[in-house]
Amino acid sequence: MCLSLGLAVIAYINKEKDVFIGRILKYKKSYIIFIGLVALFAFARLFILFSVVAFLVAFLLTKYRATKYITIIMFLSYCFYLYNIDISSQLFESYKNGELSLTGRLLVWERSINHALLSPLSGYGYGTFYSPTLDYIWAGDYRPPHAHNSFIQAFFDGGWIGLSLLMFLISSHYKVATKTLLKVNKIEYSAFIFFQTLLAGLTGVTYGGKPSIIFAFLFIFLANHPNKNLLKIRFN
Repeated sequence: MCLSLGLAVIAYINKEKDVFIGRILKYKKSYIIFIGLVALFAFARLFILFSVVAFLVAFLLTKYRATKYITIIMFLSYCFYLYNIDISSQLFESYKNGELSLTGRLLVWERSINHALLSPLSGYGYGTFYSPTLDYIWAGDYRPPHAHNSFIQAFFDGGWIGLSLLMFLISSHYKVATKTLLKVNKIEYSAFIFFQTLLAGLTGVTYGGKPSIIFAFLFIFLANHPNKNLLKIRFN
């Protein structure tokens, strides 16, 4: 729903009327509101947050030339600020004190990394995370189906080799998704879905795990980029 909402809003802002074909053309605002409500009541709080951030990043990077450079400067400045306040130590202390859990994700990350470090080079193999032979890692606790983080999942499944391949894949996707950043003044569909998939991968497995719907759409949009004529979505 967040993906559909983002694409619809981008089409509306870009004034690309050909995206809304058929009867939905008369009710595109109602359509956007409806999907927004469906996404909101799904209560996927983190994914909604990541989708909003992905949309803002795609907007700032691709809409106007000035905002592209301002966005990059702001991002680098924020990273420098987080480094100076040692955010990693603060998060670790909050986790140890029981003040922060991200709905149990921090525990899943800790145990997944600790076990992955026992086989750091090549990992345990793709699809083995949910194997009954590894149930002992989660004895007495919630048994997660995956690591709830794309990078940790890749490290668990493929070790440093798998993680390196994932980083190469992501960098390749970034190059394609942002290929026309300095050439157009419209929001790029591919940039939005790339940042959405990447950010969602911080608390889920949109990258490096079993293929998901959003991952499949990412490949479709990247394959069609930058020919916008192939990005038409028919809503009847």
